[in-house]
Amino acid sequence: MNGEFRAVADTLFDPGMGTENAATLLYAVAAMRRPSRVLAVGLGYSTLFLLQALADNHAAARRDAAIVAGHVDAPARRDVLDETQPVDTEPPRLIGIDDFSADPARLTHFLRCVERLQLSSYLELQRCRYQDLDPATLPALQFAWIDCGHQLDYSDLINRYWPLLDADGGVLALHYTYVDVLLRAVDGDERLLIPGPCLNALGNQQRRTGRDGAFELLTLVEPHKLRQGSVTLLRKLAPVDRCRAASLEREQHDLYGSPGTALLDLGADPAQVVQPETPRGPEATPPIARA
Repeated sequence: MNGEFRAVADTLFDPGMGTENAATLLYAVAAMRRPSRVLAVGLGYSTLFLLQALADNHAAARRDAAIVAGHVDAPARRDVLDETQPVDTEPPRLIGIDDFSADPARLTHFLRCVERLQLSSYLELQRCRYQDLDPATLPALQFAWIDCGHQLDYSDLINRYWPLLDADGGVLALHYTYVDVLLRAVDGDERLLIPGPCLNALGNQQRRTGRDGAFELLTLVEPHKLRQGSVTLLRKLAPVDRCRAASLEREQHDLYGSPGTALLDLGADPAQVVQPETPRGPEATPPIARA
């Protein structure tokens, strides 16, 4: 995301959409996940960041493949790469869904920016409403970004695209999941930011499934905004990602020979938190399996 990229992207920025920070977050998540197939529902400024991430990932994957194959001498980089994992050097692709019916000029401007940044080869445009595209026609996905519709549409959007995400770490990102509400009170009205109905339902699902939950959830909130100031990330968990029953002390002892420092109960009432004592030895719980 160099100066040239920023200069082009800024021409597409709409302050009312509130994605000035979300866009860079999406770039970082896509760079870490290295998805081969991305879905974006609702196109604009943030889409450019995803496309640039795919282009940069493509170049980085080819460099890593050369390092793993021994064609490039980069021992420090080679040490951090898992050589048993396949390196996908095929060009990744972003499937973008947006009908642009309300503003055809926005489509022209968007495509002009994509072309100026030489990112056209990574984009597959589906110019339609998301409701008119059968999810069965889409490929398996590793990352989906949803930035369209009303709060009432969120369940339908998640229901459509969550099943398409890889079971092993597929990520769905959803924009504007906190809503502002006005509380009437005798001593004056108060406006609050709270999790929207869909986000609240997702949180309840996560808590209900507990340690056996098949997804994790993180919401980042911009407290200085009443609207368009939140992003929720949902990640599918493979069995290996899910919480184990063994205690922290036992696992640290098995891995490192010491139980280490006990952990605060982060979910406890702050007024009742007591600094835990450092354990003297491993608890009598089954050790983790060793490779």
